[in-house]
Amino acid sequence: MFFGGLLFVFDTAAFNQFSVINALLYYAPKVFGMSGSDSDTALLQSIPIGLMLVISTGAVVWVFIAEIFPNRVRAKGIGPGHSFMFFVVCMVAQAVFVWLVLPETKGVSLEQLEKRLAQRYLGKSEM
Repeated sequence: MFFGGLLFVFDTAAFNQFSVINALLYYAPKVFGMSGSDSDTALLQSIPIGLMLVISTGAVVWVFIAEIFPNRVRAKGIGPGHSFMFFVVCMVAQAVFVWLVLPETKGVSLEQLEKRLAQRYLGKSEM
């Protein structure tokens, strides 16, 4: 059950994120405003989008993810020390990646940056 549950958790969370509901709710008032609606009407027009989220999956996704694992596994996964250490490891890995891989962009034009990246990753000397 543990590994099957893990697969369900990843799939459920991925499908929830692929639904782009966060982007829809964030940008809907702006899109409706750009189409000519005033700000109050634009906000009201985004309510049906939020209602569709509630009707479809809503918070059930997050409850399912929290409840799918047996108690012996759940206690290990949600312990504050494990969660925090996972966060720390991810942030350290991100910092190392930024330090070692990403190029410095301060004072560099977009064209210069494009040339540097092409030279570094594509082996092209001229663009």
